[in-house]
Amino acid sequence: MLRPAVTGCSTSTIGQAHPAGGELPNAAAGRDYAACTDGNCEVLVTKTVDLSAGGRGDLDTLSITHIGRGGVDYELKGAHGGGSGNLTTGRVSTFYEGGGGSGDVPQPEAQTSVLAVRPTGASAVGAVAQPVSGPPGPPPESLVPHIPGFGG
Repeated sequence: MLRPAVTGCSTSTIGQAHPAGGELPNAAAGRDYAACTDGNCEVLVTKTVDLSAGGRGDLDTLSITHIGRGGVDYELKGAHGGGSGNLTTGRVSTFYEGGGGSGDVPQPEAQTSVLAVRPTGASAVGAVAQPVSGPPGPPPESLVPHIPGFGG
């Protein structure tokens, strides 16, 4: 899956002014984005951050572009396109070649060539991003779309 190594962080802070009582959520690795180089981490995001997907899930980059109390906005870039959307706090979103989804599951699961991300503890000034990924390779058979009449 994603091997979220930080490829670069912008200098613009997402929450320029910290609102009164706006506490930052806790993350296991704090702001140490190098902890994501193996594709599995829990980091605090307070400004735009680009995490390298290393081709996992058919993606090159996961960018956190905005933080709000309900979750984080993201952009995906890959060899075959990309997309954008919102990752909702407490929900696990998965991305893989040709697809993706979101659901209420307790923890993201590491699967080959799948990036799973769960934002937790979002506030107006920061959010905890928890990407989880397995090794690169073809996605699990259950995620491969089957075309009737072609091999099964």
